[in-house]
Amino acid sequence: MRNILQRMGTVFLAVLLVCTLCPEIGVGSAQAATVTLKDPVTDGNTVTWDCVWFGSYPQMEILPGSSEYTALASASGWSNDEIRISGEKYRRVRKTDAEDSTHSGEAGYYNWGSVSDWHYFRYEPMKWRVLEAGNELFLMADEAVDAKNILSNDSNVWMNHSLRKFLNSTSLEQHGFLACAFTTEEQAGIIQTDVENQYTPDGIYNLPTMDKVYLLWGFELDEKFDDTAVQHGFLSDAHRICRPTEYAKAMGVYYGTGSCGWWSRMLAYEDGGTPYLGVYGVDENGEFGYYEGWYYDEQDPQGIRPVLHLDASADSIYSYAGTVSSDGTSNEDNAAMGNQTGGSSNTGTSNVNNANVGNSSQNSSITSGGNNDRISSGVGSELKRIKIKSVAASGNRTVKVTVKRDKNASGYQIQYSTSKKFKKKKTKTIILKKNKKTSKVIKKLQTGKKYYFRARSFKKSKSGGTIIRTYGKWSKIKTKMVW
Repeated sequence: MRNILQRMGTVFLAVLLVCTLCPEIGVGSAQAATVTLKDPVTDGNTVTWDCVWFGSYPQMEILPGSSEYTALASASGWSNDEIRISGEKYRRVRKTDAEDSTHSGEAGYYNWGSVSDWHYFRYEPMKWRVLEAGNELFLMADEAVDAKNILSNDSNVWMNHSLRKFLNSTSLEQHGFLACAFTTEEQAGIIQTDVENQYTPDGIYNLPTMDKVYLLWGFELDEKFDDTAVQHGFLSDAHRICRPTEYAKAMGVYYGTGSCGWWSRMLAYEDGGTPYLGVYGVDENGEFGYYEGWYYDEQDPQGIRPVLHLDASADSIYSYAGTVSSDGTSNEDNAAMGNQTGGSSNTGTSNVNNANVGNSSQNSSITSGGNNDRISSGVGSELKRIKIKSVAASGNRTVKVTVKRDKNASGYQIQYSTSKKFKKKKTKTIILKKNKKTSKVIKKLQTGKKYYFRARSFKKSKSGGTIIRTYGKWSKIKTKMVW
């Protein structure tokens, strides 16, 4: 009996020693790092919005000359002018599909070329700005994702308006926005909202609708009329400026300054006892007001910048996307949300770090093939979050990536991908094994594709005969188009 107890004690001490030397093995459940979304932050004249990835929509054009374009041009099986190839979804359009192509080829307008040519656009994750955080997220598209003009016989009342029908349509055949942009699970996470369409801010006249997706109301954009505009970050013209996606450009929106006009719901009014509620425009310079922009009868296509309310607890269908600021700064990220238990209002400058998916106080570990090298996913206490100094063209289909040196690091890991979310099949990894080796030339990239780059440092240490590689947090993401 005494020998058995001694042996049990020896085993216990051995296990305790292993857990001490290799904390990445750990006991108990690891808690993933979470991100708490915040309301817009105002710092002087600059507003910063937290962002999330949610849904997907045609955005990136696939240009001739790339293998991806060749595959699309020769593909069969198109249905309703959409197709999936190797897990990616695409839409094809012709000049006649645009809302307006009369200005094709002119400065500031998309060039369609031949009427018979197909143009191909890849579905990409949509980025949304958080206008209000909390248990129910109020989101607005970061960019104009589409462009629409107003029909000559369109309704003057929002409840019957063509834009409302388009945004809430579940028809794939008609390319309805709700149907095309969101899966069934994602649609279930969108909260149907009682949308008030008022004559004045105090609601003297109201034509409410129940919408899942809609446009911002005029008073929500005009800082002179409503504090809500200020709370959402619309302090002036500069804060209303919006850029279009490549797909929105193709649909006919003017983008000569780099930005575009975009529609909002127009404030209601009465004319001879008849109620009117159409749509109202913000121009490419961000100008908006009761006597500025366009009224409901504007015929030129303008950008579609939807808004919606999302159940924050449905955190498996959206992820953190970093921040954007009114001064043009964009810090992209992609991280799991964890459980949202209500947001908080910002009271100062936002400084949200990239959240490492899977980081925990109890490091987890995986064993890489056959080299006795155990890689810890935990964050080393000595390692700082490094920066990518530059991603520069270095020849045909070639870029040079340079990271900022961390004197405490043993080396660096660089990942590049054609996927914003760094999906495994589309992501490649490079290891720089020396502290002073801070750059890498990457060759044979695909022409006409947008690449995403991120990097992190690592520290090597030994525990018995095992090499442990501890990583720092991922850097902010940088992007580069390859030609």
